[in-house]
Amino acid sequence: MSNTIDHSQIGGPVTITGLLGKPIGQLITATGTVVDPDTRRMRSDSDKQLLQIEYVNNQPLPQPVIIPVRVFAWESTEIPPIGTEFSCFGYETGGMEGVPEEAFDYISPVATTQYHFYTHFQVCKIAQ
Repeated sequence: MSNTIDHSQIGGPVTITGLLGKPIGQLITATGTVVDPDTRRMRSDSDKQLLQIEYVNNQPLPQPVIIPVRVFAWESTEIPPIGTEFSCFGYETGGMEGVPEEAFDYISPVATTQYHFYTHFQVCKIAQ
């Protein structure tokens, strides 16, 4: 069974909880390790930087969460090399991506992901 909500309710009366157990868009401190893009064995990760987050706001997660991580292009923030442990301030965010199956009735088939909600961790600042 699925529930239907209007998009205007998101961020208002409806809060989306992300993979990290906090509301999407809530600023948090995330601590973890930069991991290899092949860690999750997902083709879609091949061009991404991944962070295995173990602590949120200095509290351990029940299990580490591996999530794509991004920085703002206009900032000088850089994600450390693979294997580096670090803390950062930021928020989990996301949106819909992929191609709905029915779209292939109108476009040429291509290798892609199913239409789904996708999240990533947006870094605002690396903690010192």
